Amino acid sequence: MLYSCSSDLPDVPSGVIPPEKMVKILADIHLADAVAETKAAQGASVRAVSEELHEWVYRTHGITRSEFENSLRFYEKTPEWMNKMYEEVQVAISKRQNELQYINSK
Repeated sequence: MLYSCSSDLPDVPSGVIPPEKMVKILADIHLADAVAETKAAQGASVRAVSEELHEWVYRTHGITRSEFENSLRFYEKTPEWMNKMYEEVQVAISKRQNELQYINSK
């Protein structure tokens, strides 16, 4: 998939979250932000809900906010990785949407 042709991509330094894991984290972060936006429409603070959900994502994936932010900085400076990862993030989010639609159709 994304990583089978990674030999042409820059090496990911130690201490940076591996791309496979980062894709899952980014997908969860984007879904958390969507939930925060929905809650804001109901009167909640987007920022507060978003921060709370982001912390939940970090705990779920066994990382800290600092590890996430440091890794994100590396990937943001490496567009080859960021582009490939976001292709996978889009696939992951679409897959989840399809699963939810299937569940809701029953």
